[in-house]
Amino acid sequence: MSSVLLKAIETQSKQEDASRSGFMASVLTFLLLSSTGQQLQEDARVNNLTLAQELEQTLALFEQQLFQKQVSQLAVTCQRSLDRMLIYLALLGLRVYQEGERLDRGAGSELPTILGLETRHS
Repeated sequence: MSSVLLKAIETQSKQEDASRSGFMASVLTFLLLSSTGQQLQEDARVNNLTLAQELEQTLALFEQQLFQKQVSQLAVTCQRSLDRMLIYLALLGLRVYQEGERLDRGAGSELPTILGLETRHS
């Protein structure tokens, strides 16, 4: 283990008021036993990547595709934590998309096109 990694573990464990081993156990428990961690493991298998590579790609995609600064500013403005803001925006986006789909099927609405949402017709 590099000294840089050891220092990062030490710093984070102090910030979380945990021992180094307790901190590492919580990280590994999340990565290996949580439903999110298990999904990452499955995605890694499917994509023929290590768990670390899959996590890195997922986080990079998350960072690239979301406008973090804008979401952070919205969170502050709305007095929400960043994770709550992301959940809110995702749920709102799903509702808008589903409503657009419903309107598109029912009346030939241009709402999905206006919003930049593509629809698939069978």
